[in-house]
Amino acid sequence: MKQILHNHRSIGLALGVTSIATCGFFYHQHTKHKPLNNHLQQVMQDYGYSKTQQKALLDLLKTYQVNTTCTARNKQEANQWLIQTTQKHWLRKGERWSPENETLEQRLQADKSHFLTILEQLGRNQTMTPSPQDIKHHIAAIPGGTKPRVSMRFNAMIEKINQGTIPTKIIAVTGYRALLPEEAPEITENRTEAHMIKQTWYALVKDHPELAKIPFEISESKKPEGQARANTFDTVQKLAKRDDCQNGTLVVYIEQPFAPRFLSIFSAYMHIPVFIDTKAIDAKQNPLFLWPDEEARRIYMMSKLPLFQYENTATVPLPNPSP
Repeated sequence: MKQILHNHRSIGLALGVTSIATCGFFYHQHTKHKPLNNHLQQVMQDYGYSKTQQKALLDLLKTYQVNTTCTARNKQEANQWLIQTTQKHWLRKGERWSPENETLEQRLQADKSHFLTILEQLGRNQTMTPSPQDIKHHIAAIPGGTKPRVSMRFNAMIEKINQGTIPTKIIAVTGYRALLPEEAPEITENRTEAHMIKQTWYALVKDHPELAKIPFEISESKKPEGQARANTFDTVQKLAKRDDCQNGTLVVYIEQPFAPRFLSIFSAYMHIPVFIDTKAIDAKQNPLFLWPDEEARRIYMMSKLPLFQYENTATVPLPNPSP
């Protein structure tokens, strides 16, 4: 836990939380908070939230007109309340492009200036990048996802390579997932995420021949029995077992909304120091509703880490759409 919390603080991690107001849907909350339930406070502290961030977490729930009174009698009940409440109100519906999410995005955009002000106060609109001195001997990790996301992560890494930050190896970290019908229509055979990543990489090497000098591999986790696809836990745990990931450092290229969750999971399982490298992305690829959605996912994922599992805590199944 110390490594995870240290990593969060060292890069200025703050919650992706907002206080949003649109007529008939959200409202600003100006009243003072009631004393925070001690057990809930302890759980949020375990998950790395400072007192300021804890208040912000409740403020965000209140903007969704959620009763934030927690009457938990122990940490187990507090943890259950936190997971169920944030998942119910913050998780996006289906994939990013579903009509319900588009409607929510329009409501958030109506008060975008206030949203961005909160992000600035929390430091979430700042890019994260490791010091070159910390990653002289590093492996670059490219998490899987949709083709636009994967391309963005590869390009962010290429930009750093052009600046002289050259990894000893590049590993695309993914799990089995069949592509959706609308994804990468140019791929007609072997329509899996891993194959799409491979084709994306080959195309980049054609444009940047110098990349061929850097070893490239795909670490693909198999689909666990009973699951539609492998999740981030599966992919990171497989990566952590590799012989070539026992020395040096690991740099994960990921967009800002996903950084806290990925940092938590990679730091928990890897045996080497983990750094996050992020880059600001446009609104089309980074809709506002992703911030609370990712916060709910981070809380759930943190609760599943060995360091934070509370006994007898029932949790709500977490849907796993494409990042």
